[in-house]
Amino acid sequence: MSATKCFYLTLILICFSSHSFASLEDDFQTAVYLIKQQQYSDAIEVLNDVRKRGMKKPALYHNLAICHYKLDQYEQAEKFFVKLRNFPNERMQAEFNLGLLALKQNQPERARKQFSYVKNNANNKKLVTLARIQLGELKQVPVEKSKQWFAYLSTAFGNDSNVIADPDNGAIINAGSHYFSIYADGELILVGDEDNGVSFFASTSSTDYSDFPVYDYAQTSFGLQGTFQAGSWDNLIRYRSLQSTLGSIDYQKTSHIELSTSAYLNSDFRFRLRYRHYDITSLNPAYSYLSGTRQRIRAEIKYKAQSNYAKLYYELETNDRVNSATSNYSPTRHSFRAFYKHVITEDLSIRGDYSYRFSIYEAGNVSPARDDERSRYGLRLTYRFDKNWKIRAKYEHTSNESTLPASYSYERDVTSLELIASF
Repeated sequence: MSATKCFYLTLILICFSSHSFASLEDDFQTAVYLIKQQQYSDAIEVLNDVRKRGMKKPALYHNLAICHYKLDQYEQAEKFFVKLRNFPNERMQAEFNLGLLALKQNQPERARKQFSYVKNNANNKKLVTLARIQLGELKQVPVEKSKQWFAYLSTAFGNDSNVIADPDNGAIINAGSHYFSIYADGELILVGDEDNGVSFFASTSSTDYSDFPVYDYAQTSFGLQGTFQAGSWDNLIRYRSLQSTLGSIDYQKTSHIELSTSAYLNSDFRFRLRYRHYDITSLNPAYSYLSGTRQRIRAEIKYKAQSNYAKLYYELETNDRVNSATSNYSPTRHSFRAFYKHVITEDLSIRGDYSYRFSIYEAGNVSPARDDERSRYGLRLTYRFDKNWKIRAKYEHTSNESTLPASYSYERDVTSLELIASF
């Protein structure tokens, strides 16, 4: 099957999943309305119906548990809180709710065990604080409202043993340099929330080389994204516009559209399918050969347990660039990547990363055919020293082997120390 057909098939599958689950989602929202009206028995009836018809998302089990809890039907409430344990992102909240349920059932020892478990194992500091309050270790504090904005900032100082002159085509200069980089992004939810809503986002980044300022790289972007749930699938539609500079001159303007959908396969594994289409315009005539389009489709599996997190994906990339008279800049690429993160303590984690990319450049009128194999591995150690601040040490090694070794084979080592803030 051609890459183009794969892309269209992906779009059809995403649209089909949205259509198939539309009536389920409508009925689910009806149940949410009934809960707000405190009509818990009616809400349970609707929720049980959509559950039998295939909905399995965490919000379904949470609402069923709450309805039974409000009706003092503690045995049924416990059954659905226990089901929430199967969703990694919901597990600690479920454990905390089971503690509250034990208090309602006059089981103080069981409640103490639940709250102690949450205190010792949850990564969410707000949940840890609530557990400590229930254990009598802290006084009651006001509950914070759900955030409508998010921000992230990082600065890094490091050394690059082999500066990549052109970020898009991978041309190299076979020389190293110290560098300083900064990255910032933010998101503002305009309507709804993280799971079902519309938000605006923007980012800016720059990398400045001490020895080769002509290869400094900077990029700014902004866009809109919408998220919605369809049955057990979480879906996203995103538009982003980017503009970059290389050295002190304009480099490229890019716009891309992203579609993705994801769902839990079981309690620990989550599957995601993502498609991106890029329209690329060169802002400098010297790089006009890079203008054109790029498409990427990715299938990935994520694993998340209490102290371990892993991700594995395969990505297909196709390019249709202008190309130059002597070189082809429209590769077809196959990429594989895997990383594993282990949480050593609540504030300290280590992560290993490995990727492999195979690129095929077809022969042109003058340009020869070319194949590249790039392998990359890295290690990073992250320490959180404050609620909002982290420090990170990183090392990354890249090796590229090409059938045209004189121009495209290289080795590269990058080390850095990074300060990160998130709000």
